[in-house]
Amino acid sequence: MTLRMAQRSAAPPRAPGAAALRRSRDLSQPPRAACTPPETAAVQSRRLALSLALAAVSAPRPAAAAVAALWERVDAKQLDKVLFSAPPALQTYPAWLEGTWDCVTAFAGYEFPSQRISKERLVRDPSVPGFLQLSVMSLADVGAGGTHQLRFTVGADGRVVEDRVFNLRSVADAQLRKRCVQSVEYAPQREPNRLTVRLLPGAVSGTERVELFFNGRESATRPSDGTFYALECTRQVSLGYSTQFNAPRVAVTDYEQVWTYKLSGPDHVLATLVTAGYVQPNEALAYTSQGPGATPQLGQLLSAATEPVVLYSHTVDMRRTSATTANAEPEEAQ
Repeated sequence: MTLRMAQRSAAPPRAPGAAALRRSRDLSQPPRAACTPPETAAVQSRRLALSLALAAVSAPRPAAAAVAALWERVDAKQLDKVLFSAPPALQTYPAWLEGTWDCVTAFAGYEFPSQRISKERLVRDPSVPGFLQLSVMSLADVGAGGTHQLRFTVGADGRVVEDRVFNLRSVADAQLRKRCVQSVEYAPQREPNRLTVRLLPGAVSGTERVELFFNGRESATRPSDGTFYALECTRQVSLGYSTQFNAPRVAVTDYEQVWTYKLSGPDHVLATLVTAGYVQPNEALAYTSQGPGATPQLGQLLSAATEPVVLYSHTVDMRRTSATTANAEPEEAQ
């Protein structure tokens, strides 16, 4: 739906008042310097948010366009970041995923799909998700494979859910090849959209705690072969100590992940994981400027802020452990 702004008719100009005439006639006094305070970071953030909102509502969209199925959007790599969404419900999974799985994860490649931001500029930007360790918490080291376990359990309502406490600890420790997670705080029944990971002191340079905020979820089963798709949008805030005195390190990354699970046998699942990383709005503002001091191009700002700038692909071979129990309880958050 295209939003059109109604044009206002121009009002007739008003006659200048007496005070304005006196000021215009008094040319003997030098003009006063403008006394405009510098913009604070909060004002700049609000200005940027308003720019993104304006770009979002004014961007042309095809009328009555049908939303493609999740598997079609994944195949077409249409993984734009969700700007506005209601709090999502807890993700549930097919019954055949219940249990504990021995997994072999392999890095399958990456690409830079953006047509607006060059690869040469992106590779110099450490804020891109995945460029630094733990900038994507569920893939502690994006380029590393390895073996680990994943667990899915039956929730309080009888549906299968992911044991995120167990899985995050398992993947992070395996990919970083050392014990690095001290605790995972997660209460899915009370607050399914926030999770806190505390790391062991000194385990990862510059990061002591990671906050995850889940902004969107979607799932679907492809009728042709029964493959299950699960999408999740995440904002990650990594906190730690910096080299500057009295200035903590705060790093924000936004990414979207799509898991596919295909049952290959009673105790064998073939899975894939696609991770789409996005730049932050302030970085998008810089990328849409043509040079130092140039005015950003509002028409390209929305695309630069919402289109993925990097795509990572992983394959996961999952085999159910012989010791798995049908009614295993999820690991308690610590």
